[in-house]
Amino acid sequence: MKLPCATKLSNRLAHELTDEAQAGLLGVYIEQDPAGLGVGGARTKAEGVSVWALIGYLEALDGDLDRVARDYELPPDAVRAALLYFHRNPTVIAARIEENRLLRAD
Repeated sequence: MKLPCATKLSNRLAHELTDEAQAGLLGVYIEQDPAGLGVGGARTKAEGVSVWALIGYLEALDGDLDRVARDYELPPDAVRAALLYFHRNPTVIAARIEENRLLRAD
């Protein structure tokens, strides 16, 4: 599954921020799901929103980061952190989005 908007935004963000700044955003906003779902189960710390859900919605909205943040009632930096996580794990997150799409098609 290709995610062109998320890929473009995540690449841009990864190039704009230092490694330290990226680690800071990820550390503040992203955690592994305590249920042990692995890399694909990462979520926002405070709200528990799955990274794959944010990235899938961002893609559906043609990269409108502010709207994703607003609709999920998240700080924009939480969505940016999800983008950075996606940048580091694109295959796993894309597979999780595709899995969800297939489950919903049934």
